[in-house]
Amino acid sequence: MLIRSLPGVETALPFDIRWRGSIVWSRPIGKRRGMMTVPIDPRTHERTEATRLVIVDDSTEYRTMLSLVLRRDARFQVVAEAADGAEGLTAVDDHAPDIVITDLQMPNLDGLGLTRALRRTHGDLPIVMVTGLPGDEAVEQAHRAGVTAFLPKTGSPSRLIDTLHAVLGSQQHPEGVAG
Repeated sequence: MLIRSLPGVETALPFDIRWRGSIVWSRPIGKRRGMMTVPIDPRTHERTEATRLVIVDDSTEYRTMLSLVLRRDARFQVVAEAADGAEGLTAVDDHAPDIVITDLQMPNLDGLGLTRALRRTHGDLPIVMVTGLPGDEAVEQAHRAGVTAFLPKTGSPSRLIDTLHAVLGSQQHPEGVAG
């Protein structure tokens, strides 16, 4: 394990620990201590930019939960949230995310319509679709529309994070990601 300090970074510990391509350090979160990761380039050991995400879901509670989970991981930056596909299109145009996470069923413009529109306007932008009602037909429709990965909302946050990493990896290795 390589131990080194980062200039200009205040942490609860006097050192930072490099582990699996990230620098991990302990910092206070509320009254307890927690861990936060900072993405670094394994070749140069320099800090890299976080993956920019837009979350599109008509459930305020789900958007909030997902945003909180993703914001705890410094490798991801939630740049915008939207309540339907129409707002999602605007958010993607305004914020240029690296990945879009969208619900399947929403008012105004659903996830399939959003995916089709994004494929026309933003080409290969990765799209991860989540739904509370997964089924074989929904999965098939999502993949035909151009979704990169598909997950049930009942899945664990760690499964979503693993899927996001797989999607990012598939951009470098274009075999694709099964949802």
